[in-house]
Amino acid sequence: MLPGVHLVSSSQLEVTLPSGMSPGRHDVQVCNPDGQCSTLPDGFTVTGPDPVLVQMVPSQGYYNVPNNVTLYGYNFQPGIVITIGNTLLENIVWVDTTQVQAVVPAGVLTGTYDVIIRNPDYMAAGVLDLGSIAAVASGGGYTALDPAGDDFYATAEDIWTAPTTIRDGDEVMLGVNLRRQGGKVTLEPEVAFYLGDPDSGGVLLGSATAPPMPPGPGGLEAVFIYWDSSGHTGVVEIYMVVDPDDVIPEGSEENNVTSQCIAVLPPAGDESPPSVTDLWLNGGASSTEIPTVTIEITATDTGGSGVSTMYLVEREFNPSAVQWVAIQRTDWIPFQSVYTMELTGRGGVRYVQAWVADGAGNTCITVYKVRVDYVPPSDTVLAGQVFIYRRTLAAGQTLHVTLETLSGDADLYVWRPDGNQSWVSNNAGTELEELSIPIEYPHEGSYQIEVYGYETSNYVLTVDIGQTSQSVKETVTHINNNRPPRTQAAIAPDNVPEGSTFVPMAPMIPIVPQRYLYLPLVMR
Repeated sequence: MLPGVHLVSSSQLEVTLPSGMSPGRHDVQVCNPDGQCSTLPDGFTVTGPDPVLVQMVPSQGYYNVPNNVTLYGYNFQPGIVITIGNTLLENIVWVDTTQVQAVVPAGVLTGTYDVIIRNPDYMAAGVLDLGSIAAVASGGGYTALDPAGDDFYATAEDIWTAPTTIRDGDEVMLGVNLRRQGGKVTLEPEVAFYLGDPDSGGVLLGSATAPPMPPGPGGLEAVFIYWDSSGHTGVVEIYMVVDPDDVIPEGSEENNVTSQCIAVLPPAGDESPPSVTDLWLNGGASSTEIPTVTIEITATDTGGSGVSTMYLVEREFNPSAVQWVAIQRTDWIPFQSVYTMELTGRGGVRYVQAWVADGAGNTCITVYKVRVDYVPPSDTVLAGQVFIYRRTLAAGQTLHVTLETLSGDADLYVWRPDGNQSWVSNNAGTELEELSIPIEYPHEGSYQIEVYGYETSNYVLTVDIGQTSQSVKETVTHINNNRPPRTQAAIAPDNVPEGSTFVPMAPMIPIVPQRYLYLPLVMR
């Protein structure tokens, strides 16, 4: 309990925090004299001279290829050192005091490890145990997977509700994006949902059987139950357990449990959510060479509270984790019809997702997303990595792609929208890679361009789209007969970030009533 609480108004308190609080994120709980309380999870962060590690995205990946990861926390300093187990992370890029990018090298033995981060000037270390951030119930911060093994899992972000905003008494869809890697046969695992930690007396809300999930990388199915939220006003913690009876052998059992804190709001006069009607990035451009982009959003609200805030997420595809990962979030910020965003890190296709909310805390039902290729002047792909780009093409157009390898050895692939045909240029060394593909009906749609690091390479990618002329009817490819090409795309060309995902509670902004001041009429 904090001393010296000063009530400013019905919507504002002033509190003085004492010294000596432990570093990290703390829940904030406010209780009225009548005993009614509400909690804001991780509402206040205490920092100190030592690094505080909060999250690593993604938190797992295949052991046999390098994995680009992003670490979030506080007090990160240039020259920071990061390890998972006894393995040093490579290519560390200090973004700012709250974010660092790094690469988990290939060859980490399969298993689950703590992630340890050390500033150069301090002996103390920040240790990431995902159990402390409600991502898994136990175990360490990073899991190295065997692509030949079988694994079902979900992250905290994969837990979602429909509608996004829940009010006491609503019957809602409570679901999870269940993911699968590897395997040999189609399986239908059971998924159980609990109110609270099942190992500490959590209450079973219900269970459901997943749709048939075939083996292979990147499998995903939505699994859900219906939940009556009556009597649960406040913040509740939902746990999801995959295969609760442990009947399916898996390469890792430690990522079968995840949890998320979900807010249940009291009934309100305005329960009508706003909606996004239009979303543009750089005016609809298909690519950008610079990370600074302009987001334009049009939104409407019919409930009376007005569109007040928005929430943006930038996602890229991570081939090692075989999933779309959030590499940047804005949190809830004041709604702006024109917003400038800095794309994060490496090049490749990016999706920006947008949500809006009104002053009563109602969040839009549908997530909107926009796509752009980030193509910097040059980029680096590590050995075994794949960088993905996408362009939408119509019949009668020609896709012309060149890959200039400045150092190393990189190969170029293009996949048809249905993923059933590919074009390859895989010359040895730094010889120019080039593909020219006339687009014919009925194969219009999103073509996927992949840069594959046969060796760690620095490269320049150029993509041109033009009209097919009478003189250009043949496909241009360059096949190295001594190097068998890859036979499967890193991800299906029609695979996009899932629409159902966890969205934090939007802030409630009370409407300030207009007041009129009447002055006496003065005449001279």
